Amino acid sequence: MNNRFPFLTDAGQLRWISLLLFKLCWWLLVVGQYRWQWWVAGLLLPLQLFTLASATSNRDFGKTLLRCLLLACTGLLFDQCLSWLALLQFTTETLPLWLVDLWLAFAVLLPHLQVWLARLRWWSLAIVGSVSGVASYSAGVAFDAVAFGQPAWMSLLSLALGWAGMLPLWRYLHDENYQRTQRRRKTSS
Repeated sequence: MNNRFPFLTDAGQLRWISLLLFKLCWWLLVVGQYRWQWWVAGLLLPLQLFTLASATSNRDFGKTLLRCLLLACTGLLFDQCLSWLALLQFTTETLPLWLVDLWLAFAVLLPHLQVWLARLRWWSLAIVGSVSGVASYSAGVAFDAVAFGQPAWMSLLSLALGWAGMLPLWRYLHDENYQRTQRRRKTSS
């Protein structure tokens, strides 16, 4: 924890605030799509960055932010590949801006979830990633934010396999930074 914002001293509070902000972003972007994308980009994403800055040391903030951008780009590339393969279908030819906002919101959330994710074994992460990835996109289909290509089972299988690999990979990327930060906190206490 850094000293930039002394009124936010509890890491657990920051995790819950960030999780709630992400859920609000997800809801506004998936249900509202184009109507709310500028609100999320202009208000909610900066709030999430604020929680990230509050939970990260000055020394590690740049690296953490870079990892978040890498995660968002990886997710967008994954969605773009599925779109090129006609396994995901959006209303635009390219990925919509609201989806970019959503990936950025998720990427900023992930460092906060590191404490919880670090408790899971790799195979558990793969299962969690697979189930939550399919559930999230299926909810997106229900709200007409995206459509599955035909046959739908290929889209679902691709999402399950992709997320089963991506969540453990993202944890690995953040794990090194998280472990280093924890060691610094213990030595400075």
